[in-house]
Amino acid sequence: LEIIVWLAESGDKEQVIQVVQSLSRFFRVVLSKGRAVVSLQEELSCIQSYLYIQKVRYADILNYEIQAEPEALDCRIQKLSLQPLVENAVIHGLEPKEEGGTLILDVRKTGNYIRIRICDNGMGIEKERLERIRRRLSEKQPERIGVWNIWQRLSLYTGRDDSLKIMSKKGAGTIVSIYLHRGEEDV
Repeated sequence: LEIIVWLAESGDKEQVIQVVQSLSRFFRVVLSKGRAVVSLQEELSCIQSYLYIQKVRYADILNYEIQAEPEALDCRIQKLSLQPLVENAVIHGLEPKEEGGTLILDVRKTGNYIRIRICDNGMGIEKERLERIRRRLSEKQPERIGVWNIWQRLSLYTGRDDSLKIMSKKGAGTIVSIYLHRGEEDV
């Protein structure tokens, strides 16, 4: 909303309209008539709207690309499973990096899985912090991080604890991968 106010004050009517439309699309998916599970296409629409708004906000430091195989778009996923991970990439990965960077969201069918990867070339996660996050996930110990919440929701949805994987190197970026078994989308 602050971005909209800033754009309105600067007189950029066209940009105000585009941001408000993106915000409207974002909320439409978030609300989605009370459904907890949406199609991957709806979830990606939400991400597209979120990233557009962030691109207006972080024009100089954020580039993004969404790549999705059309065959994967009907897959079902819990609503807002991707947005917090994308937000983490923007806020913790790219925003602190002086020259900014790129976020790529890639969706592919691989064997019996739909693989969703959120990749950034941002700050990366320190080795000790990454080990602590992985340990907390493997030991099912809650931590006050969005990744824990997403992992827990995915585990409950898929019935498996291996649906989310994180790879990162300090200074080189982070890749968060989500694996949905084909057929689970109908659960």
